[in-house]
This record gives sequence, structure tokens and C-alpha cells, in this order.
Amino acid sequence: DRVSFNTVISAFARSSQNQGQNAERLFKELVDLFEASSEERFRPDIVSYTSLLNAWTRNGNPTGAKRAEEILLQMQKDYKEDASNTKPNTVCFNTVIRAWAIRPNEGGSKRAEMLLRLMEDMFIAGNDDVQPDTRTYNIVLHAFANGQDEEDFVKAQLLLEHMHEEHRNGNAIVKPDTVSYNTMVMAITKHCGRGSLEA
Repeated sequence: DRVSFNTVISAFARSSQNQGQNAERLFKELVDLFEASSEERFRPDIVSYTSLLNAWTRNGNPTGAKRAEEILLQMQKDYKEDASNTKPNTVCFNTVIRAWAIRPNEGGSKRAEMLLRLMEDMFIAGNDDVQPDTRTYNIVLHAFANGQDEEDFVKAQLLLEHMHEEHRNGNAIVKPDTVSYNTMVMAITKHCGRGSLEA
């Protein structure tokens, strides 16, 4: 049943090797079982998806971020078409954003920002399950801190200011924390070292 599949997919996600393809192969078997039987015990749930996303995004898989984003967006599309399908949540988005945040040479900061804006739009539209939290913003801050140009540094500053503003307006789950400030210090140090700021 689903629990057994989830256990193995989660094991792939915890592996020290890149196991995205193996995890997805097993996930597909679970989907096929559900489609063939229509039994709820085989319907993939949020654990199935988060484990699959983790399997793709851990251990430096070179194609992991791209594939994880594809899975996430397909998950969202499937839910919009049929609300009985599993609904993406903040953890799903954070997992994929984190994968892009560590890939500055692959446009990671732009992909991370795009997913954050998608979360914000969905939340404003009434989807409380994808509300960005402090962790979400910290991951995107990290993506900007790892960015390749001056624009990323400016975006990091604006994002931190946005967190402060949201918190002042009563949004308690986006309060900047130690990680937020340490990441901003890292961004300042990195960009100063490039001579992009005045000494």
C-alpha cells in the first residue's frame, strides 16, 4: 500500500547517492496502482510527493532542481484539475526553492524568486497551504546572496525589507531571524568583495 511505497521512497531520499530516478520509478508504480484500482490506499499523498522531491533535490543531483520543479508544477496543475489530488504545500515549495538556491550558475536565483512569487500569488488568491514563511524567504535570500550580479544583491535587500514590513503588518510567520541577518551579511561580504559596493 501507499505507506510501504512511501517508506522506500523516503529511504531513497535519505540515500547518500543521487536516487531521484529510482524514487520516481517507484512513485510511478504507486500512481499506476492507484489508476488501475482506484483504491485510496494507493493514492499518492503529501508524504509521497515530499519524499520524491527530496530524492531529486538532495546530494547535488545536477538535474534535480529542474526535475523537482517540473514535478511540483505538475502536482499543482493536477490539483487544480481535480481537488481530490494531493495539494502542494509550503514544504513542497521550500524543497524545490532550496534546490535552486544553491545553483547560482544555472539561474537559480531567478527560479527561486519565480517560485516565491507563485506562492505569494496563490496565497493571496486564498490558498493558505502555500503561505511563504520565514524559511521560504530565508532560502530565497540565500539564492540572492549566491547570485552572480548586482541585481541579486539589491533584491536581497528588498526581500529583507519586505519581511520586516510583513511582520510589522502582523504576519508573524515571516519574522526575520538570525538566519535572515546572517544571510544578508554573507551577501554584503560577497558583493563587497567583488567591488560592487563602495568601501
